[in-house]
Amino acid sequence: MRGRTLQTPSDSARGEMFPASQVPRAIAVLAVAMVAFLALPAARGWRVAAAIGGWSDFAAYFLPKSQYVAERYADGGLPLWNPWEFCGIPLLASLQVQAFYPPVVLFYSLWSGVTAQMALFFLHLALAALGTLLFMRSLGFGFWPSVMASLWVTQPLWLVRVYDQPNLLASISWTPWMFLLVRRCLLAPSLRRATGVAAVAALQFLAGYPPAMLASIYLVLLGMPFWIAEGKRRTGHVAALSKGALALIVAGCVSVLLVAAQLLPTAELASLTERQHDAARTHALIESGHTPPALFAAGTPATTIGAVVVDFWRTFGPALIAFAVLALLVHRRRYPVWSLFATVVLSGLLPYGAYVNLPLYSHMRWAFEWRRIAPMGVFMLAACGIDALLVRGWARPRAAAACALAIVVVSLEWNWRLIDPRWLQPTWLKPMAVPEWVRRCDTPAFRAHWPAGQPRAALFVARIRSIGGYEASLLPARTAQLIETLGIGNGIPHGRWAESVAANRTIAARMGLRCVPPAAAALQAYLIQESQPRVRLARWARFAGSAEEALQLLRGQPETVVLEVAPEPLPGDTCSGPPGTATVVSDQPEEIRITTDAPCPAYLVLADTNLPGWSATLDGSEVPILTADFVFRAVRVPAGRHEVVFRYAPWTVPAGIATSLMGLVVAVGIALLPRRYDPLARVPGGTARAPTSR
Repeated sequence: MRGRTLQTPSDSARGEMFPASQVPRAIAVLAVAMVAFLALPAARGWRVAAAIGGWSDFAAYFLPKSQYVAERYADGGLPLWNPWEFCGIPLLASLQVQAFYPPVVLFYSLWSGVTAQMALFFLHLALAALGTLLFMRSLGFGFWPSVMASLWVTQPLWLVRVYDQPNLLASISWTPWMFLLVRRCLLAPSLRRATGVAAVAALQFLAGYPPAMLASIYLVLLGMPFWIAEGKRRTGHVAALSKGALALIVAGCVSVLLVAAQLLPTAELASLTERQHDAARTHALIESGHTPPALFAAGTPATTIGAVVVDFWRTFGPALIAFAVLALLVHRRRYPVWSLFATVVLSGLLPYGAYVNLPLYSHMRWAFEWRRIAPMGVFMLAACGIDALLVRGWARPRAAAACALAIVVVSLEWNWRLIDPRWLQPTWLKPMAVPEWVRRCDTPAFRAHWPAGQPRAALFVARIRSIGGYEASLLPARTAQLIETLGIGNGIPHGRWAESVAANRTIAARMGLRCVPPAAAALQAYLIQESQPRVRLARWARFAGSAEEALQLLRGQPETVVLEVAPEPLPGDTCSGPPGTATVVSDQPEEIRITTDAPCPAYLVLADTNLPGWSATLDGSEVPILTADFVFRAVRVPAGRHEVVFRYAPWTVPAGIATSLMGLVVAVGIALLPRRYDPLARVPGGTARAPTSR
């Protein structure tokens, strides 16, 4: 192999990438190899478009919300609030919508729907493969073994699993880049390299899957002792390593500044949820053995060591495992090889309980990301085994390409056996569409919830308000409690949803729930005749001394309003007459204008979620918002005709954007700093470190 001269002891010791002149060749070879191996699943019957059914996460969550985010940007606004699910929830604060992730914003602006998603899918496969190739070359391994390592992204079972979770795929695709840049920052620190680490960390966070980023951090921390030992062996002292640690601190600070626009709203929402409680219940359910097998089929780690080992063997097969073992035997004195082995152990050989007991993982409901990262570590370690064949002369350099590609073919064929046959028959999935039952209800001025059998995002696409939605674990605690009381859960209610709603008809009526669609088209919609309008005037209020008492009082007459803070008595208590009328004049996600006309003072009740960030004005003057009916909004309005405006403008958004802009200025300033002024790149004697020979 012509490139064999690249893998010399000096190259390995330096840990540098191959010359820039070889980058085009590497990209070309990698592109051809990826196209060839991605054609294997297509030849076997799996199609990328197979995952667009209404039940899928992609169709029910990511596609409609990503498209909506792009539409809002095109209109010159930010998507702050989602009024079409769960009586209204923050949208920008939900990290999974990827509102600040540049590729999503760009691709959904250029294209729409499945086209944009497919473009993002292949972009992130290419990013993950290229990052892996560069990382392996920086470790000093041969060209073709590095190409083989990068082809982990073509593993069939992995492809099927990540297509339906675009934010998970996007986040994982930056993991090898984190390995590459953090290691280089440790071994040859500089402020520019610290900025590179900060940029990649920011992109991984904005990609929208925090558990995957947390997993990457764990893997980086696991690899750092090996990389530090490698640097100490190279330099013989730790002065450069202390500068490397300082560079990583700088990188962490800059990355936090860069993502502040997303971080602050997300942190505020997280403080209002009971995510940790929800996650604890899920962990207990999985470890008790009562979890549906579908969860493990989707990639959740098994609960015992024995089951994990069996699953590891079934997934990767004898070829990859044998070459991984060979790498440990032949390269047993090379620290990078043992860092890759540690990556394999942490990502693929631990039971479920080990992951959920990691710090911060108590907030994570699943552990999908570890099984999604494991192929990267296994392929990289197996590639080290192929490199060992070449180093020891057991195979000729000219056979490197054939050997690497043959191992990939064998491993992919082995992994193919785990594919669910349903993925090969995409015709059973139907495109997402608005259900027919919508016409049976008071369209569009009604609130609805759907039981099993309906596309979970159909109402979002049709812009129809619903008390149900997709991701209940991101709900504020009170909203989640109210939804759970009705028994309708996370878009898929329990089997006795009709009985649960019937037993809580008054609560449902206060929420404005009128239509519960049927599970079968032949059935009639379940209507709640006494359902209150979303906007109403209430003349009388009942006051609760606590949240628990307020929840109990919701079962009282729905014509009243339940308040938790007793205001001063309304003037004109002796006034008699009807409550009056409330009319929505303008209904936008972040601004609602309502006119009231009442003969007596009353409470204007808006059955939309009340959260920090909402403010109200009465005829232009700011008035306090009262928490009504446990989770909703109310303001006091005097008799006569008035205009009330509700606006959503959380302080976290402008503060976050300003901080991110400051971080961007800092990052650009550091990147443009001349090398001679870089204190981290200076060597003893006061001169800047000369660029390392490539």
